[in-house]
Amino acid sequence: MEKVYYFAYAGDLDPVLMAQRVGAWESREPALLEDWELVFSRRSGAGEGQADANLRPQKGAHVEGALYLLREDALEALDCAESVPVCAQRQYLTVRTPDGDSLQAWVYTAPEDWIAEGRPACRDLKHFWAGQDVLSEAYYQKICLIPACECCELVAVYGSLRQGRKWHFLLSDSPMLGVGWTQEAYALYLADYPCVDKHEPVSPIRVEVYRVNQDTLSKLDDLEEHPFVYVREKVPVQLDTGLEVLAWVYFFPHPQGHLLTHGDYALEFQN
Repeated sequence: MEKVYYFAYAGDLDPVLMAQRVGAWESREPALLEDWELVFSRRSGAGEGQADANLRPQKGAHVEGALYLLREDALEALDCAESVPVCAQRQYLTVRTPDGDSLQAWVYTAPEDWIAEGRPACRDLKHFWAGQDVLSEAYYQKICLIPACECCELVAVYGSLRQGRKWHFLLSDSPMLGVGWTQEAYALYLADYPCVDKHEPVSPIRVEVYRVNQDTLSKLDDLEEHPFVYVREKVPVQLDTGLEVLAWVYFFPHPQGHLLTHGDYALEFQN
């Protein structure tokens, strides 16, 4: 059976979704589509104002994605999933691999009569985020900040919500933009639980920044008993990549315990 390349830039970045559609593939690697840009202009039947991912020619732009090597008959399953020819069309475009090789790959775009500008749903963006392993850090952060139909927020966590800690499971479905420091100095204390005092400028605080939907934000508020115990406020954060964002931080107005002058809760658990 002949093999073909398929360039995925949207939902099929997610290897789990891709496996559901086609079963297995021979290889999966990062690839770049140059002089095209990612837009959300493929009509969606999910609701007013919502749109699916599409590509638009744009000189100097680029789209990152996953390059799959498939059996040719897998295209039939993909055509069905993409609703070709009504909702999508297949184009044969040139993509570039990290080694600099140029390859011809099949790519799905929307037909002219199926164009409608809109925003994606958070549930669809989750499949984009699942492709983090084939995306550059800068591009991954870019798609993490794509506006969605639903209201999404950035939350910077510094204690028991961080990776490997007790309450991190509450963020298991939320993409992490990266790690960084608050741009302003605060005071991090550790007693039975970590807390940050916003009025005591000791050091910047080491944080992980996540994009959360309203349901997850409500769960975090319940955990932190906002606004009665911890109080959530937006502060500027600079990620290690240099990206600057505004994110919610949970402050504790009555600090107690041991002051961590270095500002990094994770250092307390290193051997």
